Amino acid sequence: EFGQEHIVKYLVESCNHDINVEDKYGNTPLYMACIYNHLPVVEYLTGQPNCNINSNNERHPLLAAADKEHLEIVKHLIESTDCGINAKGRDGLTPLHVACFKNNIETVQFLTSSPECNIEAEDNDQNRPLHLACESGNVDIVHHLVIDKHCDVNAKRRDGLTPLHLACFKNNIETVQFLTSSPECNIEAESDLQSRPLHLACQSGNVDIVRHLVIDKHCDVNAKGRNGLTPLHLACLNRNFETVQFLTSSPECNIEAESDLQNRPLHLACQSGNVDIVRHLVIDKHCDVNAKGRNGLTPLHLACLNRNFETVQFLTSSPECNIEAESDLQSRPLHLACESGNVDIVHHLVIDKHCDVNAKRKDGLTPLHLACEKGHFEIVKILTNHPQCNTEAEDNYLNDRPLHKACESGNVDIVHHLVIDKHCDVNAK
Repeated sequence: EFGQEHIVKYLVESCNHDINVEDKYGNTPLYMACIYNHLPVVEYLTGQPNCNINSNNERHPLLAAADKEHLEIVKHLIESTDCGINAKGRDGLTPLHVACFKNNIETVQFLTSSPECNIEAEDNDQNRPLHLACESGNVDIVHHLVIDKHCDVNAKRRDGLTPLHLACFKNNIETVQFLTSSPECNIEAESDLQSRPLHLACQSGNVDIVRHLVIDKHCDVNAKGRNGLTPLHLACLNRNFETVQFLTSSPECNIEAESDLQNRPLHLACQSGNVDIVRHLVIDKHCDVNAKGRNGLTPLHLACLNRNFETVQFLTSSPECNIEAESDLQSRPLHLACESGNVDIVHHLVIDKHCDVNAKRKDGLTPLHLACEKGHFEIVKILTNHPQCNTEAEDNYLNDRPLHKACESGNVDIVHHLVIDKHCDVNAK
């Protein structure tokens, strides 16, 4: 650890210490010398006939040297010992994997200069060195592996992701540009979840990569990936406003595309709560503000469910917005707002927009039932202070009233309010 070569020699030669002894973490003296970049100690230890150079555990000396970017030690272990250049650690990573991930171009060049080096070695997740180079974003390493070493640019790891997928997801624009310049590169490669590189670029939100793939490489802007989500769906879901603006500027872009769950981009924008995206889709692109998605939920339903107050305010400012739209279960936006517990949204819907405080779902539950069931005291007060609120409304199945739900949830403040302030029947059956 401290590089005291003379002490190491004394302990080995005069005290007959075991040079392969492991500490409680499994570290050998050679491993520690590689970690701390003590080349003379490494040279001495590896010169001993009984030195275990190819450790069987994850603490392999060569992997340690590659990880810490100690090139001279890497060279010594490869050139002067029988250290295995393709040694694998716990995760199946080889020294070349590690050097690629660490952005160490000199170590990569040295390792790949050896005819024994397996440049297409796979780790436990079937990542090849090129995958990790694209993930870490060193375009010089990527160039070396693809051009000089002819690595497979379309190799898929266990989940079906190619190097291009990873470069897109990690926002490495130079790497993306280089990979797509190769005539062999499949720019529409699909992962096991049917995601294409453009999907991941839209998910991560690098508009320059998205622009390159769509404009320069003519990627399909409406390609459907996992669950039928298009690039626009993913940009909306991940709140990437610039990406949304760019995609919707394309005349080919289907702004009303439906996923497998019948959700449109506007649904996901309202779910994630970026009001700028919502405004752009509704005002600039004229998306249907009342479109029904999964379970019959409208954009307003989803904004209420996900407590996105600004989005709710914007949607309800539209004269086309149906504030009393019913889902498949006959839930209205106010039901979901009372269930999710955003006081500002409930106040806005009840006071500003005059939503029906007694509207019943298919099961007969009113907004007050739901607020009591979820223990949202401030919302209960807003509802019960409304002159038209029926505090004794019964559901359709068990004849439960709001007080029943409040007692079930155990919120004593709500129970006290209903009984003392609102005189609810404590003996209701």
